[in-house]
This record gives sequence, C-alpha cells and structure tokens, in this order.
Amino acid sequence: MAKCNVTIALKGGVTEYRVGDKVEGVVVVSVDKECDCNELSIKKFWQTHGQGDKSKGEPEKITLYKGVWQPGEYRYDFAFELLEEPVSYQGKYINIDWYLKAQADTPWAMDPKAEQDFLLVSNPDKPCRANHEIDSMMDSMNKTDDFAEMVSQNSTMKKIALSILGGVMLLPAFFIYSGWQSGHFAEIGFGLVALFFVLRMAWRVIKPALAGKKLGSVDCVLNKQEFYGGEYIEVSVKFLPPEDVSINEVVAKLILTEKSISGSGTNKRTYTYDYPHGEVKLSGQRMLNAGSIFSGAARIKLSDKLMHSFHRGSNSLSWAVVFEIDIQNWPDWERAERIRVLN
Repeated sequence: MAKCNVTIALKGGVTEYRVGDKVEGVVVVSVDKECDCNELSIKKFWQTHGQGDKSKGEPEKITLYKGVWQPGEYRYDFAFELLEEPVSYQGKYINIDWYLKAQADTPWAMDPKAEQDFLLVSNPDKPCRANHEIDSMMDSMNKTDDFAEMVSQNSTMKKIALSILGGVMLLPAFFIYSGWQSGHFAEIGFGLVALFFVLRMAWRVIKPALAGKKLGSVDCVLNKQEFYGGEYIEVSVKFLPPEDVSINEVVAKLILTEKSISGSGTNKRTYTYDYPHGEVKLSGQRMLNAGSIFSGAARIKLSDKLMHSFHRGSNSLSWAVVFEIDIQNWPDWERAERIRVLN
C-alpha cells in the first residue's frame, strides 16, 4: 500500500493576518509509490471551542488535484481571501480560532490530512463584511432578553408574575414542611434550594419596581445602535422623580458578555462572563426634588481593537451599555441597552 504524507506550509511562515489580507501557502504531498487521488483539497474555516457546544463556520474549499501520483513530492499553491469572517478571539468561556485543513481522498486507505491554525485580527482600514451578516442574527437581542426586566416594566405582567411566583413558592414551602415533619433532610435541602431560586426571581421583578417608584420613568438614550472601533457612544439619561430622592451617582458602563451553552435538557449548562470596557459618570452625589428633571449626558470612547459582536449556535459575544443609578438607602436602578460592535 502506498504511503502518502500531506503537510501545509504558509508563505513566509506567517501565521497572523489582518482582515483584507490573503492567507497563502503550499500543500506538500509526498508519496513512495503510485497512488490514486480522488481529490486533494484544502479548506479554510473558523471554529469555537471552550465550555459550550462547538460552533463552526461554513468552510471555503479549494480543490487542488485529482488524478494519480507517481513516487515523489508534489507542491500545490493555494490562497484564500480573509474578508468575510469573524476575527480570532480568546476569552474565558469562548474561543474563536481559524484553521486550514488539507486532505487527500485516497481509495482503500485512510485519508492523509494536515491542519494549520492561524490568527485573524481586525483591520481598521478594511471592515469585515460578514460581521453585518453575523450581527443580523442578533437583532432580537436589541430587545431585552431579560424576562424579569421586561416584566418589571409592565404593571399587568408584573402582577401576573408575582402571583405566579407566590403560587410557586408554596411548592418549596411544602417540601420544607414535609421534610421537617418526616425528618428527611434531603427533602428540606431541596425545598430550601428551590425557595432560594424563587425568591431570587421575585427580587429581580420587585427591585426595578421599587427603584422606579423613586425615580419615575427613566429614559436612556444612545446616539445609535451600531458602532465601529474608535467611535464614541453618546449616552444620556433623563427622568422626573415623583418624590424627593438622594442619588449617590449615575454611571454608564460598556460591557462585553460571553454566553456559552453546552448540552440540552437536564444536562444543559449556561456559562456567562462580563468584561468591563469603560465607564463614564453622568452625575455624582446630589439631592433631587420631586418634579425636578434630571438630565445627564456623556461619551464612551471605543477602542480600535474591540472584538465585534458575534452570535452563532450556542455561543455569543454581546455588547451593552449598562446604566446604573445608585439611590441612597434604596435598591439601585439598572438597565442594559444592547448595541452591536462591528469590525
């Protein structure tokens, strides 16, 4: 049986490229005796890895050869443009890596293959077209995906949610009482854990409502929803408190959130992590009188090298401006306005 080896050599040994560059190189095939080749191809693709399920981009493929190899060494040049893909990323739960994979389809034998990873970085002078396509999947994320926040802003839904949570709370209370009567500590433990989660959800509904009682309706405004690195996000907050209120500060924070999901059903696990990328203060400590309008504005400068928004399969990188109002001796007010960062 013929022995066939496949390797990939990148031009100049370069392994880092910018958006708009070409990744070029040669696939080297060595055979020791006559060998049929149904197809020699090379693919370029990105793939995630980390805590969540893998997501993979649609590979771009080039067929390099079909035919019969005689003993010897063969070299096949290739080139791929790097225009329409997400850039490389290394995070806590999500990593996005780029690969070249060459493979020879040889009958009646294991297909020889080779793989080479490379790094793709952003290029301020060459926007990555695919980001618009990838980010279009995130349109729904511009609407709040936090159920508790949505409920807290609707009085009818808030009453319904609290009624449901009150009813659900009876279930863990039953387990705690039953376990106490029977001496089954596992049952008590289950009831306490369930009660903790119910109370946590109830607090997420009640907290914004309590803060809103002090502040009234709060308007948070951004100058737009899509941004490139190097631009400014103009933020503003306005509200009319229905009663006297003392605030410690009003801030706006730029946050990148990793979200990665693994498994499904009872084995489903969700991993999230927030990266702060800047903060501006719209107001310091002050006393606001009932009926007096508060208005504050500021700008957040985006770095030239920010990771763009990304959402594929079970993995997402989403950006938001988080507004926080620290109310003295009262639950704080918070709202996240999602944005898209393009590259």
